[in-house]
Amino acid sequence: MDNPTLAGNIKRYVFAAFSFDVETGELTRNRHTERIRRQTSRLLTILLERAGSVVTRDELRELLWPDGEHLDHDHAINRSVNQLREVLRDDPRNPRFIETLPTRGYRFCAEVTVERAEAPMALVNSVAESPARVEVALAVVPQAAALEASAGFTGSVPFFRRYRKVLLVAAAVLIVAGVVGSAAYWRVARQHRESRIVRMGVLPFDAQGEGAAQLSESFRLDLMDNLSQLPNVELPAEHSLDRSAGDFAALQKLANSLQLDVLLMGHFVLDKEGCTLQLEVVRAKDMAHLASFQYNSPKDSLFSIRGRVQRDLFSELQLASAPLHASNGSTEDAEAYNDYLKARDAAALGSGESENQALRLYQAAIDKDPGFARAYSGMAAVHLNLTNTRGYVEHLPLAKYYAEQALKHDPNLAEAHAIMGATVARLDWNLIRAEGELRQAVELEPHSATYRAWLSSTLVSAGKFTEALQQVDRARAEEPLWPAVYSVQAFCAGSARQYNLMIDSAKMYLKLAPTSPHARDLLAWSYYSSGRYKEAIDEWRTMAQQENDSGRVALEDHGWEAFQHGGVKAYAKVRVKAIESGDKVIVRHPNDFVPAEWYAAMGNNDKALANLQALADQHDNNTMFLASNPMLEPLHRDPRFLALLNRLGLTLPVSFPKETHVTQ
Repeated sequence: MDNPTLAGNIKRYVFAAFSFDVETGELTRNRHTERIRRQTSRLLTILLERAGSVVTRDELRELLWPDGEHLDHDHAINRSVNQLREVLRDDPRNPRFIETLPTRGYRFCAEVTVERAEAPMALVNSVAESPARVEVALAVVPQAAALEASAGFTGSVPFFRRYRKVLLVAAAVLIVAGVVGSAAYWRVARQHRESRIVRMGVLPFDAQGEGAAQLSESFRLDLMDNLSQLPNVELPAEHSLDRSAGDFAALQKLANSLQLDVLLMGHFVLDKEGCTLQLEVVRAKDMAHLASFQYNSPKDSLFSIRGRVQRDLFSELQLASAPLHASNGSTEDAEAYNDYLKARDAAALGSGESENQALRLYQAAIDKDPGFARAYSGMAAVHLNLTNTRGYVEHLPLAKYYAEQALKHDPNLAEAHAIMGATVARLDWNLIRAEGELRQAVELEPHSATYRAWLSSTLVSAGKFTEALQQVDRARAEEPLWPAVYSVQAFCAGSARQYNLMIDSAKMYLKLAPTSPHARDLLAWSYYSSGRYKEAIDEWRTMAQQENDSGRVALEDHGWEAFQHGGVKAYAKVRVKAIESGDKVIVRHPNDFVPAEWYAAMGNNDKALANLQALADQHDNNTMFLASNPMLEPLHRDPRFLALLNRLGLTLPVSFPKETHVTQ
């Protein structure tokens, strides 16, 4: 059912410094327009219409998804409410506008003034909300027949053969578009355009040709950086859209669950002649074809394609009422851009040799264009990764230096702010600045699950567990099929002593990545942290079997036998013996054998503290979480431990959020 307010004669709701226009969906604050999504606008309308009264979650589900098209309504409602709260700057702990009534629903609690229109809007809205209208204000052009005839779009291309159903639907869509393309429709479309947010998903490109797979992915990620700078365009789900495996029905269902408006699909061909990129814009709601583009470029001039795609989509999405700005932090030097793409590709491989190659290529790009901010940021990312994954602490100052250089050339580069935040937390023990830098990264790219995950970890370090869990939940909402986000959620939940949520998150991680040893390891730690020791040891043993690690299997068998006789301390002694003997089983999972944790578990505070002091001297990443680490609770009354926390700018948590059980 449509929102009943839209068919009435209410023109505008006014509350506090905000004004909400029902007809256009435009929200203003002190006369400045706020960016607001269509679904968020509908939620706000529902709450305002019943201001002062409770709106139950069941009612929201029926009003927001009358056809039941969403996969997870509870999760989607949480996401919509969180997004609306963010727009309104509303704190759920001390709400000014949206009050949560546990197990019941929500209530708009601010005073609301209603302004009414002179005439009903029923006729106009019947056009605007017609199921047959094009959901996004996109120009639907008659290209179905031209597709088969145009070069590169023939049936011989695997990508377009896979998605040929789109072309069969296109003709019907064009007929419907002609019917609804009346003056009334386009008048409403123009009214909605300035406040309309288009959520676009960019699928991994099909690649053809030697070296095309790696280069196309680097180019796609850079293209997404550029497209995210289009006005009124959001690009969520960078990590979730690659899981449809070409299944059209699954892709449509996934796109709808992510509340996407359009999908951008591509076929990337690389040969001796150069590069050909074929793009297709598809409406997510019904997978109807909307537009097609083809670009040809020499192999070393891909930057020219990037700019043309941005301009073409700017026009296709009918964003001409807003300015098109140059891409932040980029370059117009073709050779520098080519080096940059190769560097991103090398960095993604993650080996020592490839990371060194990435650093050389980023430097080559900088040499060609000293103002290339994204190249500096790429350098910073590689140095930070070398610190995190290989323990090369000497790279931390370099990560900070290159992040500073990136921000010098482009203060609005989200990646550089995020890297700066992650770096100063460990290098300078400056959690306040780290949190500020990461908040700025999230503000610049609010749909980046990665930056929200980083921020949540920093909030854990500061003991801000409730907000950390909120941030990681927002990340999960943006990337529901990204396994890593559940790893971060489990970490935050464990730090907050929310062990039920920790276990649920680890199980979801394992469900999405059933062959991942890390997922199995995380589930084991979740059981261990919650006191379910037998299940934890069983999971560690299963992990070892998956990796064909007979040594770890034997260690866990020995550990379980010791546990049965002497409990946690006896099991900890088995771990400590493996650590002190330099057992090779530690190599695969060094985080399972952090000496301080197991010394603390067996009651040897002296050795535990000596190890922690060494970690602090090395600026090890684990030091940022000493105050919140459940394994170190035996040290909380030791003055030496408290002095170490003070040196690192950390304090013991005063309290933890109330435990909840959340089923994914």
